[in-house]
Amino acid sequence: DFHLENVLNFKPQELTNIVWAFCVLNHFPGDEILVSFEVEIARRAVKGEFNAQNLSTLILALSSFPHDDPASRASLSLVMKALDTDKVLASVERFNFQDTANALFGAAQMGGFASFFFKKTWHHMCGFSNAAVQMETKEQLSGGLMIYNSFLLLSAVAPRVQLNLPAMPAWLLAGAAKRWSKQAENGTVSEFQRDVGNRLTGLGVAHATEVTTSDGNMSMDIFLPQLNISLECDGPSHFCVNANVGKVPLLRNATRAALLGARGVHAVSLPWDEWAR
Repeated sequence: DFHLENVLNFKPQELTNIVWAFCVLNHFPGDEILVSFEVEIARRAVKGEFNAQNLSTLILALSSFPHDDPASRASLSLVMKALDTDKVLASVERFNFQDTANALFGAAQMGGFASFFFKKTWHHMCGFSNAAVQMETKEQLSGGLMIYNSFLLLSAVAPRVQLNLPAMPAWLLAGAAKRWSKQAENGTVSEFQRDVGNRLTGLGVAHATEVTTSDGNMSMDIFLPQLNISLECDGPSHFCVNANVGKVPLLRNATRAALLGARGVHAVSLPWDEWAR
């Protein structure tokens, strides 16, 4: 296979750069190529070929893609199994704060809460002190929000696992929770949302635009209180694309649905192009 043959020749840094580029550009490489990359990433990870930054970046990048067919679910399973091998687990000790945030959020989005990797990375995160991480740079603030997002997912999806993990450090939890809530409260109303809202008003459907859940943790584009439904007006940034298969929802849409679902709200995605038809 041409794609697999080329993947075998990539250096660890090249593998990381390409997968990260797919992620940043919201480009879905297709199931065949994604599977080839994940099989090779798993093989290299077991051998300890990735440094801490590359490993955490790959975990975060792979977590952005959906794994809807049997082959990609199988290759993702290989990646998750590789994360629980000795050389990968040993590398967790070398994670800096940003590496830790990337790895935790990526593993959480992939549903890896029960893995040894997630547990060890969580324990590693708990070892950071406020003195060591000043939370002053954009990267540190972003990392704190990713860790808090991981915490919310852990609480929503795997509460039993959470019972056996140490509590998130108070200094990190307080600051991240405050920034997260402020971010949820400060959502802006798009033209897409206004258009949907106007249509609902015309139909006499009660709704509220850009509101938060009762705990302040989740923002909802358009909330239908009588049905406990959140209509999520999803623009192009919520999808990855491929010329052969069209748009594919990013995994973060499913993450949003899980977090809203844990709060008793059913999320319904309303893609921009389908609304425009």
